Amino acid sequence: MLRLIMIAAPLSAGVRFSTSGSLRKGDIVRAKKLSLSLPRCASSFMAPSHSAKELAAALSLTASTEPALAEADYGAWTGKTLDHILREDPSGIARWMSDPEACPGGGTSLAKLCDSVGHWMERLVTGSSGTIIAVSHVGPARAAIVNAIGGTPSIGLRIDVTPLKPVLLTHDTNRWAWRSAGPET
Repeated sequence: MLRLIMIAAPLSAGVRFSTSGSLRKGDIVRAKKLSLSLPRCASSFMAPSHSAKELAAALSLTASTEPALAEADYGAWTGKTLDHILREDPSGIARWMSDPEACPGGGTSLAKLCDSVGHWMERLVTGSSGTIIAVSHVGPARAAIVNAIGGTPSIGLRIDVTPLKPVLLTHDTNRWAWRSAGPET
């Protein structure tokens, strides 16, 4: 059985639409504590962002960079807070929160993110076994759950992923399943 544990990096302080900031000291402490409960893994991957690299290091993982684990591109919204965008582009936020095809700030839609993560998960099935840990972001973790349950991207609009709370997905040679909100150790 293949076990995929996805861990989302926390967001930068005050900035919802960015993965370039550094982890806060408290997040690093929480990650180091989490690392003690994670099972040994056959391989590990990380998103190509600063925060994912910091989180992988805090989890004591030697992870390979995987472009499919990148958070969605938020286009013109990058680096801004939700409050700022609500003032600047309220109709854009409304579309993004209700339509998986909407491209936030002209960036990447949830539908496209689900497709990219789904292709990566299928590559894992053909080339991996054991436990894999993936350090990424909320969006790709949400997309992985959508793919595991065989849902449409619109389901992803109703899934919340909490940073630093592992998401466990398994593949039993026939199908993916969303097993729990955390790893079984």
